[in-house]
Amino acid sequence: MSPSRVWRAIVALLAAVGVVVVEGPGAAQAATPTVKVMTRNMYIGADLTPVVRATTLPQFLTATAQTFQKVQASDPPERIKAMAREIADADPMIIGLQEVQLVQTDTDAPTNDGPATPANTTVFDFLQMLLDELAAQGTPYTRVTSATNVSAEVPTALGFDVKSTDRDVILARAHLPSDELSWTNQTSGSFATNLTFSTVAGPLTFTRGYNVADFTANKRSFRLVNTHLEAFSNLVRSVQAVELLTGVLGNATQKQVMLGDINSDPSDTGMNPYDQFAGAGFADSWTQANPSSAGLTCCFGELLDDPDASVFDSRIDVVLTRNASEAARRARIYGTDPDNRTPSGLWPSDHAGVNSTVAP
Repeated sequence: MSPSRVWRAIVALLAAVGVVVVEGPGAAQAATPTVKVMTRNMYIGADLTPVVRATTLPQFLTATAQTFQKVQASDPPERIKAMAREIADADPMIIGLQEVQLVQTDTDAPTNDGPATPANTTVFDFLQMLLDELAAQGTPYTRVTSATNVSAEVPTALGFDVKSTDRDVILARAHLPSDELSWTNQTSGSFATNLTFSTVAGPLTFTRGYNVADFTANKRSFRLVNTHLEAFSNLVRSVQAVELLTGVLGNATQKQVMLGDINSDPSDTGMNPYDQFAGAGFADSWTQANPSSAGLTCCFGELLDDPDASVFDSRIDVVLTRNASEAARRARIYGTDPDNRTPSGLWPSDHAGVNSTVAP
């Protein structure tokens, strides 16, 4: 019997009695290390359209008051608690968040004068609430970088100002050793091109932005960008996509992960961000891991009380990679489990999140 046949017979005998033989490096290559990353739009809790469409000051004051009341009724603390449970279950190493709201009111006289005197009382800080809930779940995260987007303080029919500040944030798992997870060059920015609405209270620019950091995770080094592109204008969001591709994602040979709410679906026609990223060499982790599934992520209704996700009609929340070592191995939707709603039956957000296992 040849030596190779003898060795195979020994291996078979040992396997039969429960002993696993690990062959030398020439026999098989180790699997490529992977990294789990997640994108999640937190949702402010109300539709802002009535505010920007009001044509008289009384309509504007009523709209701002009703919007604030809807945000309160959406129960951000309970929604964020449910979101923290999702994240703990998904266990991503890195998270890109959008619509991370800071909601404040003006409680010092004069209380209803708009930005003339700044709001000084925090009602909801979505970021701090999420960090606290994640720590309570036993899965602590730390903020890597935060972008401040549109911030507006407006009077209301309630007799006080309300200020809302929108942010995009990258989080990373806390307390991991540096050889497992580390980052450098973390920064955030705003797009040069943004959409401006004319309102009865004056022009309101919906500033959008992005976060960027260079990560080393599980021995994979890559640049990660998190963004939220304009929702109400395809032209503006397409220009913002160009800004990313020529700016922080301008090195086309670098290993990159781009995630966020791009407000563009794979079925869109004409110029659109999804096709722009694809044309620049970005691969979609969802279609790689789930080629036969639509993977819809948007959207529940304004009040978050839909019976199920059958109302979803688009996939605008994405995890994309460029120059990855391998195709994405897994991608899963979070935010549509009926057992993970608030005690009053509300969904955590109007969007679903995407958690992908990628190999940069």
